Amino acid sequence: RLKIRIGEKHGIKLSSLAITESNSSPWTLLRVSELGLNYTILEPLDSSKDLREMRGLKIKFLEEL
Repeated sequence: RLKIRIGEKHGIKLSSLAITESNSSPWTLLRVSELGLNYTILEPLDSSKDLREMRGLKIKFLEEL
């Protein structure tokens, strides 16, 4: 699980998806698994992904339609 310091008050929703951004590694699709006012817990859709490899990467939330 990956915890970030933005949450519901920043417009994140339980249905939100996100991707990691990096020039040197492939992207990873993440889903919001837990949401608080000021935090979000993200989990990769591919459970074989190692979250330690995602430390320091930028995360971009996808727009909801």
